[in-house]
Amino acid sequence: MSKKVTQEVIRENNVDKTVRDIQETPEWRASVCQFEDLQQQRGLTYLFIAHDLSVVKHISNRIGVMYLGNLVEYGETDDIFRNPLHPYTKALFSAIPIPDPTIK
Repeated sequence: MSKKVTQEVIRENNVDKTVRDIQETPEWRASVCQFEDLQQQRGLTYLFIAHDLSVVKHISNRIGVMYLGNLVEYGETDDIFRNPLHPYTKALFSAIPIPDPTIK
């Protein structure tokens, strides 16, 4: 979800929300599902830029990780998730929100 769309969702709901709050909304899930549906139905390719790899995983077959303007890791989504090699990729994984708020 782009920053502009995120801001529109916040304005429409007239409340302050975190990114995690927005990602848990039915609208967010529907948007990600629409990306997936269009990708499958029309054979689309996306260049999807995000820091949240949990979202990227849903619509990506391959992932490229950029750090300081350089491509530092590239591969199949499952391979990157199973065995991230670069320290920045590992840092991105450590930042994925945990669904259980009791776990820190």
